[in-house]
Amino acid sequence: MVKSSLGDFIEEGVVDFAKKTPGTVVYISPQSSRIPKIVAEYCMCSLLIFLTTRLYKINITVHCTHCFCLLSAVNGKVQEETVTNKTSQQIAELITKMSNQSGLDIIRIRKPFHTSSPSIQGQWHPFTNRPLRIDPVGPQAK
Repeated sequence: MVKSSLGDFIEEGVVDFAKKTPGTVVYISPQSSRIPKIVAEYCMCSLLIFLTTRLYKINITVHCTHCFCLLSAVNGKVQEETVTNKTSQQIAELITKMSNQSGLDIIRIRKPFHTSSPSIQGQWHPFTNRPLRIDPVGPQAK
């Protein structure tokens, strides 16, 4: 039997990943597969990662810290990565990257307004037009 780098990660790196991310639950169950791959299913507050190799399937559930839902509202985003030619270190980096993402599409954020002549005098604040008083005020003046 040929050992894959995902098998090495299962034996060595999963424990380190679980120690680094205490809000993560790891489930390992045997399943046959042709191609070693990582499948991440994102929901509103958590993430489910499937690591599939020839002998094992790892379910990694990342719980959010602000609420205690467990895959209650899946937003339908599925990210799939094949790890055929990757080392155990590259797989660990990929899983860390996937667990830090939200699953939302990356979009360009634009300003909702546009002006052809921007202001050069600055922003208004409550003290913009008040006269400056240099003389002391209060009991120190007497």
